[in-house]
Amino acid sequence: MLKPFPVIRIRGRLSATGARVTALTVRAPPHVNIVVTCGGPGCPTHRWSRTAMRTHLTRFERDPPGGLWLRVKITSAATSAR
Repeated sequence: MLKPFPVIRIRGRLSATGARVTALTVRAPPHVNIVVTCGGPGCPTHRWSRTAMRTHLTRFERDPPGGLWLRVKITSAATSAR
């Protein structure tokens, strides 16, 4: 377990065609890898990664159509270096 535990905040609302994501942020302990994978119709980027403590994912803040999915994976940099 990572300490402090990572926090992923997603803010938005449902729309007639899918959803409107107005904020997507990640706050995690120092030296972690943040990987976001995306799939489905209208995906802006299929894979995005960054080594950061706090990040604002503006690339995914949009009006995605229904059927789009996001997977946020946060791992320790020491674990993924093995």
